[in-house]
Amino acid sequence: MASIKELRIRIKSLKNTNKITAAMKLVATSKLKKSQDAMKANKPYSDKLDEVLGRISNSSDLTNPLLEVREVKKVRIYAFTSDKGLCGSFNNGLIKYARNTLPQQFKGKDIEVLTLGKRAKDFFSKNTEYFTHDFEGITKSPNFADIAPIAEQCIQDFLEGKIDEVHLLFNEFESVLVQNPMTKLILPIEANNIESEEGTTSFDYIYEPDGKALLDTILPNYVAIQFFQGLLENAAGEHGARMNAMENATKNSKELINDLTLVMNRARQAQITTELTEIVSGAESLKG
Repeated sequence: MASIKELRIRIKSLKNTNKITAAMKLVATSKLKKSQDAMKANKPYSDKLDEVLGRISNSSDLTNPLLEVREVKKVRIYAFTSDKGLCGSFNNGLIKYARNTLPQQFKGKDIEVLTLGKRAKDFFSKNTEYFTHDFEGITKSPNFADIAPIAEQCIQDFLEGKIDEVHLLFNEFESVLVQNPMTKLILPIEANNIESEEGTTSFDYIYEPDGKALLDTILPNYVAIQFFQGLLENAAGEHGARMNAMENATKNSKELINDLTLVMNRARQAQITTELTEIVSGAESLKG
């Protein structure tokens, strides 16, 4: 059994850890709120963009290179993770999903992976032949101005035929407790999957500017918004997972502190009892 001094040191260390995890939980909770507010703020624009594209695709025969479906030879995947750990299975779950899913999902195709987040870079650069490039510092503080150039370059590469399909790999934010790893097709844009306004009748509109110019403008914005939405969901999932992980760590450290305190008190009691017994025995021996 550990000595009383050793138990005191362990309890003190656990109390310091408890303070750190509790503080980290509060920070993660605050950041989670900001991420959820950002997702909520982005939703009206995203929904309206879906609605407009849905109307155009349902009411006209306009075409655009970003809608072109061609034989898939080369696939590009943008993988989103966090830069830091201490967020439970948030990163490990996505990495496990990638390890088990990508080889089967894109079997026979040339795959390249571009990472956003240090944890994704560490995995793909060391464990696969897919890794080609990393974008540092993007996931730490989600900003449309940071992700927009990445989306623009992706569109340019698709238009030039360097890639035939583009997918996002990220944790879909379902709730604070649940983040589901998934891949999402970004290019070519599937017009049939764009939600149009409910109850919209299929007929042509008069566009100003013309429908083609409108489509040429909106589709790149739609792609950029998909990138930004993935970035926001990744951030919200990271903070939610870290908040839960720190809450569990704080709870577990409290339980361990209580258990060690009980062990220490029993050891002190046994030590005091032993000392009293020795004193009484000594006193009795003096009387004799």
